[in-house]
Amino acid sequence: MVQSMTVRGMTGRGLTVQELEKFLRAQIPLAAALEISVLHADDAFAELKAPLHPNRNHMGTAFGGSLNAVMVLAGYAWLFQSMHSRGHNAHVVLKQSTIQYLLPVAADFRAVAKGTDRPSFEKFISGVAKKGRARITVVTEIETPAGVACRLTCEFVTMRATSSELN
Repeated sequence: MVQSMTVRGMTGRGLTVQELEKFLRAQIPLAAALEISVLHADDAFAELKAPLHPNRNHMGTAFGGSLNAVMVLAGYAWLFQSMHSRGHNAHVVLKQSTIQYLLPVAADFRAVAKGTDRPSFEKFISGVAKKGRARITVVTEIETPAGVACRLTCEFVTMRATSSELN
């Protein structure tokens, strides 16, 4: 899955959760089909919620593809929001990911993407500023009352957008 997005006219402030949700649903139609809601997004973490009903499988539990997609979107939302809040106009592209399905998910679910440590993120930002591109690993989990149900590790690549891409 390769996705790329750019916000035109970045202001150096983060998006509200409503703006980010609207943006994700408009730019990635799957986000609307999954009926995701953005609960939180800042430098520390992003949290997305999805209802079970449109994301269920024949067993009445969450479909693995939906879990994967919501976790990718949560990681994407965290990175996009973190870049946006620093005034970086960049494309975010998923390069690769690995997933572990640990427990069934039998209710509405939340995906939480936790930001990386500060030194790693600053190195990433520096790479984007100096070279126009950088890569970063983001881990997202779906937690249930019984424990972590899924864990997704994504490698994202970010490329600085050119001024011609903003017009």
